[in-house]
Formats: sequence, structure tokens, C-alpha cells
Amino acid sequence: MAATAVGPNFECVGSQMFPHTEHHQEQNGVKIGGGQRSFHQDSEAPYMLPNDSAEHVRLERQCRVLSAIMNHKIPHAPLDLNKTQRLLDIGCGTGYVTKTLADKFPNAQVYGVDLTPVPQIREYPPNVRFLQGNIVTQSPAEWKPLDGSASLTEHENVFDLCFERLCVNTVPDAPGFLKREYHLLKPGGWIEMHEIGRPTVLRDGSKATGIDVLEGMESTYTEKTGAVMRPGDVAADWMRDVGFVNVQAHEYLWPIDIAGASAELRAELSDITDGTLARDQVDVVTSIITRMNMKGLLDDEAAGVMVENTREFYLSADVQKYYRFIVTIGQKPE
Repeated sequence: MAATAVGPNFECVGSQMFPHTEHHQEQNGVKIGGGQRSFHQDSEAPYMLPNDSAEHVRLERQCRVLSAIMNHKIPHAPLDLNKTQRLLDIGCGTGYVTKTLADKFPNAQVYGVDLTPVPQIREYPPNVRFLQGNIVTQSPAEWKPLDGSASLTEHENVFDLCFERLCVNTVPDAPGFLKREYHLLKPGGWIEMHEIGRPTVLRDGSKATGIDVLEGMESTYTEKTGAVMRPGDVAADWMRDVGFVNVQAHEYLWPIDIAGASAELRAELSDITDGTLARDQVDVVTSIITRMNMKGLLDDEAAGVMVENTREFYLSADVQKYYRFIVTIGQKPE
């Protein structure tokens, strides 16, 4: 979602207003070209991306792109409109998907939970509630309602849907994370995971050139953190191992930059300029490398090389590169 400047201190992204930001560049823990990024303060949470206004802008843009490539099909889980009562958006970020779910299920209560408070950038229907908490280390009763309302009281069998996008890739014990969701779901409830698979591909499905260096960085990430950076291909196996049934996967092509997208997608997202999405990806991967460096998981030299390799891969002239974006759903037995 391209940002259009509307003043010296603010920018407009779609219909949402954010403090003005620029694409950040970091190397070896140092922010180049502006102030330092801010991050969540939960010492028990492994999530490495920022929580500042620049990140909110990126997340909104990302949500628009992902919704478009899926033909706005959210959720994929076959929920009964008349029987669905509670839905949970895990790691809800800016609340984009939370609102989407609330609009599609107006008679259900939709909860968005995140490590940090959700930014106030849009109006929400009355069936939305936001909570601050960690689903891995806390029970629902410990999640803090941001509107001052009463906390949830149930610990298990609470939700008809547990939705997560690009969160499991930060969790060292991903099967344990899914087991937690299994217990949060009612019998017959659904889990839905949106994650990236390997490798990065061209439009015809062949492996993109230059990806070996990036995959080497991802292997280092897994070795150092225990998390799988692109778990889309293994999500179905994890679900079955935990006990989910009726597991299905749906795959989409996520363009690394709008310049390489289809004509239809470019037309729908015409306000996103060439190079914007690629720079977003540089910001994401560089933030992860920087955080690993700050935590002592990478030395300065290794971090610097990874940053340069990241920039070279994403900002190269070859724009016809895509992530394999995999949506996996599974059902808790009745």
C-alpha cells in the first residue's frame, strides 16, 4: 500500500494515517538514516520484528497484497456462519485480518491478541475485542483487554477458529505452539496458518537464481534460534502430528515486488510503486539479522555479510521472484 505524503510529519496509507516514516536500513544493530526501531517488551517472546509506526505501514501494505493474491478469501476454514461464535486472530498486528473476520462473521465475537497494543488506525465493528498477551506463556484469562472490559475466563475449548499469519516462523517449538492452539479450540474448531514455503520461485515454479545465499541465512536462523523461517511446507505435518484432521493446504504466489506481479494484481494495487515491496522485504530480513546480532547469535562480520546478501537478492534487477505462500487448515476432532 504505497504511502502518500500529506505533511512533514504524517503519511497516508490507504485511508489510514501514520507518523511519517522512511524505509529503514540497519546493519550490525545500527539504524542508518533515522532513529532506532522499537520492539515488544515481552522477554519470553521470540518475535523479532519491530512494533513501531514504520512496521505498521509495512504490515498494512502486506495485508493488502496477501488478501489480493488470495482473491480476498479469508478465512479458508469452512466455518458455519450461523454457528461460529468466537474467532481468535493470533499476532493480529494492525488488526487488518481481525476486522476482515469481524465483517464476515457479524454475529460472532472476534478477538485479536498481540504482544503489543493494536494501533488505533481504523474503526472496528462492535464485535471486535483486542487483547495484549502471549498465547504461548499465558492462559486466555491472563490476556489484558485493551478496552478495559472483563478478561476471558475459559482456558480451553474457547474458539471456533485460531488464525495466525507469519507468526509460527519465530517460535522455536512450533509443534508446541500448534498444540496450544489445539487446546484453545472447541471440538470441531479450525486452525488456519498462513506461512511461506521454500524455495523462492519464478512465476513458472522453477527455483529463483541467487536464492542459495538467502537459504543459507535461513539455515543459520534455524540453527541459532530453533525456529523454522519458512515452515509452510511442514505445517500440514505439524498439524497432523498434533491431532488435527481434515488438513488441507492451498498455495499462492506472493510477488516479492509489485514490478513482477501479474497485470491484474498491479491494477488492483496500483498505488504501490515499483520497488516498495522489495524494500519492505529488505527491512524485514535485515531486522531479523540485526536482532540476532544484538542477541549475540551472530557476530558483526557475519551479520554485515548477511545484510549485504539480503539487499543484493531482493533489490536485484530480476523482479520476477515469488514466495510460495501456503495456507494450511486443520480441524480439531468433534
